[in-house]
Amino acid sequence: MLKVLAEHAPEAVSREHMHKMVWGERIVVDEALSRVISQLRHALNDNKSKRLIKTIPKLGYKLAVTPVELSVAMNSSNNQLSNMPSANKSSLSTPTTQAAVNMNAETGGNTEEQSLGQNRALNRNQNQKSATTSIEGSASLINEDANKDSSRDSNTGSSQKSTLKKNQSLWLLAGVLVVAVIAIAITWVFTGSDNPLVDSTKQSSLESNSIAILPFSQISDDTDSSYISLGLTEEIISSLSTTPGFNVPSRYSTLALTKKGLSLADIATALNVNYALEGSVRRINQSFRISVRLIAPFEDKALWTAQFDVTNNDLLKVQLEISNAIIAQVSSSHSSSKRPIKAGITDNAAAYQAYLKGTYWWMNGTTSEWFSKAEAAFLDAVNYDPAFSAAYGSLAYIYARYNFYDLYIPQEQAVPKARAAIDNALRLNPNDANAHNATAILATLSFDFKKATASLNRVLSKDANNATSLYLHSELALAQLSPDRALSFAQQAREIEPLSPWVNVNLAIVHYWRGETTQALAALDNALELDSAYTWAYVWKARVLALQGNNNDAIDVMEACLTIDPFSTINAAYLGTLYSLKGNANKANQWFTHTASLLGDTTTARFWKTHGDRLEREAISNTDIALMEPLLQKQTQAFSVIPMLTEGYIATQQENVGFDVIRAHFPSLNTVNPMVNSHNAEAALALLQLSSQSVPNISKALTTFINAYPVWAKRTGFKDRFEKAVSD
Repeated sequence: MLKVLAEHAPEAVSREHMHKMVWGERIVVDEALSRVISQLRHALNDNKSKRLIKTIPKLGYKLAVTPVELSVAMNSSNNQLSNMPSANKSSLSTPTTQAAVNMNAETGGNTEEQSLGQNRALNRNQNQKSATTSIEGSASLINEDANKDSSRDSNTGSSQKSTLKKNQSLWLLAGVLVVAVIAIAITWVFTGSDNPLVDSTKQSSLESNSIAILPFSQISDDTDSSYISLGLTEEIISSLSTTPGFNVPSRYSTLALTKKGLSLADIATALNVNYALEGSVRRINQSFRISVRLIAPFEDKALWTAQFDVTNNDLLKVQLEISNAIIAQVSSSHSSSKRPIKAGITDNAAAYQAYLKGTYWWMNGTTSEWFSKAEAAFLDAVNYDPAFSAAYGSLAYIYARYNFYDLYIPQEQAVPKARAAIDNALRLNPNDANAHNATAILATLSFDFKKATASLNRVLSKDANNATSLYLHSELALAQLSPDRALSFAQQAREIEPLSPWVNVNLAIVHYWRGETTQALAALDNALELDSAYTWAYVWKARVLALQGNNNDAIDVMEACLTIDPFSTINAAYLGTLYSLKGNANKANQWFTHTASLLGDTTTARFWKTHGDRLEREAISNTDIALMEPLLQKQTQAFSVIPMLTEGYIATQQENVGFDVIRAHFPSLNTVNPMVNSHNAEAALALLQLSSQSVPNISKALTTFINAYPVWAKRTGFKDRFEKAVSD
């Protein structure tokens, strides 16, 4: 591939020509070309900056540097080496090879510095800075040597020899670069402890019916190709995962390894699989060309290839055909019986297409857009087919997540919708995992821990490796004030899905509540290394840094987060709050005003528009109270007006009114023996502060909560506020 690019540099080379020159008449999917380009970029540290190998939209690729002749320089170096004692030769490298290495080091330098929180990448970058020859500098030095050598050739009059050297020079440059590529790639894959993706010291036996479904590449630049490529990948994984005897790693795992540009054999080793499926989706007018190839990676052998020219109406048929073909091919070599996959989803093409769109936004949307777009697509799916259980299950899950960090939909709307979707999903498919997980989320929020446990265990009894159910178990354990169990479940989820950004963030959340900030930051850096655009990782990294008292770095992280997703209201408000804590009122007001601008003409918008001024005033007024009371319905784990609202009730001598208002919004505290956790801790403390008489049950519950998370309570000031309320 490198030779083909070099032969045409700096002109672009079409994908079709590259296919022909590299693979000849053999049938390969477009993904093979993309994968080799990715491997080249990674080996040259060009996978982020793309300065060496550039993508030309709708055409192909080009090598952005012009190859030059190096043959005489090599001969000169070889002559010097031949006259040197052999003991000294091993310590030297040719100028050409060193130039290639320097080109590699400099190309990777600045791009890695731009990634927030990636300590391992930064360490590598610091080591690489010792290389002083830039890519432009290397090229100029090489050109200078080549010109001198060319001049010497012309002076000797050896035109035939010069011609031969010119013909050989391109092959020589390609050979040198290939040697550098191979050396760098081998070094990256097999050395050091800073590579979390491949452990060369760990050899495990491969399961016979184990297959990695590599993310289908998107050849065309359009949204339809995006949701089809991701949706087909996800659905094939889902189909095979429910087939007895099959081991199928998740999309997160294959995606992370594919991004690193590893070979198929390395991916198979890392994921402990015997087979791999790669595919691509290309739009052709109003239809799509879907190409797939089933491979035995360790034999570098294609077991089955196919190409489908289809419209949207044929997507389900194609998915089932691919899944069944995999079962037939893989199972024919082993003892397990073939089991054809039944549709089990929907026979309605429009419903299936909408479902793929919903899955795409659920998996890829930013914090400000994913919910609304996923909801709209899943609703289209069930409208097209009212018996579509998987679409109902997906709706149930996203509705149940209505307030996990941001508030996507008001509670009074979200909970009834979630329960209706759960009922529909389980009526049509009693084993729908998303519906059971959604049930557990709602039960956890309502303090029905027994029901939450039963729902999660129902999923795990069918699929012990369901990472979602495991990390929901960790959330449940946190709510039950069991930090050790929470950590155990979070670690189990990470063992199953080590390359999932969200699973790593979930582990960080558990460490956050446990006050283990170093471990939390390490998990978040892993998440960002896997996906540098994963906004949840930035948000929680900022929260952990703030817990450490490091508001300056927390501000930097949130600035980066809002560069990725500038339309998230909750993140903009959080950044404004961080600036306020730092004492920068101007910047705080800018972000509060931005937050208000995203919310339109609403009570919430008016609150944020005036919030900067409110923070500067000493007293909370009745007007402020009137703005804040409606926001009690919009509590999340990231945002609460309760502390400031409580101050307002006390300042205006309305403690009794405030006590009744807050208690009405938190029925979990209206019991003889209430439980306090992260979902109602601020409300419980407010009741203690506002009560005109002793409330020992609330005080006892708060003490238990603080004892469960002592480091968090101390660092956030929650413990001090509690002790002051008790003493008052």
